[in-house]
Amino acid sequence: MSPDISPDSYLIFHHLITPRLLKKGRIVKVKHPTYGLIIKKIIKQDEQGDYWLKGVNKDSITTVEMGAINIKRIIGIVIFNIKSK
Repeated sequence: MSPDISPDSYLIFHHLITPRLLKKGRIVKVKHPTYGLIIKKIIKQDEQGDYWLKGVNKDSITTVEMGAINIKRIIGIVIFNIKSK
């Protein structure tokens, strides 16, 4: 993964999602219709209110492959990252 999330990390999520919590740079858990549960970073919100995400892993699927994500598909926000020693 990236410096944001190491492969042996434990993530704690907040599951009450509101638009004010979804800001650029936030790492979120998404239930994607094609890729299942994925963890990505918000890069922007478009004019329709959908979110565009970027992988936190260099081998991640691209932003274009994921497409715009509706807020209903965002099921968690990372609030704590526990990195293993």
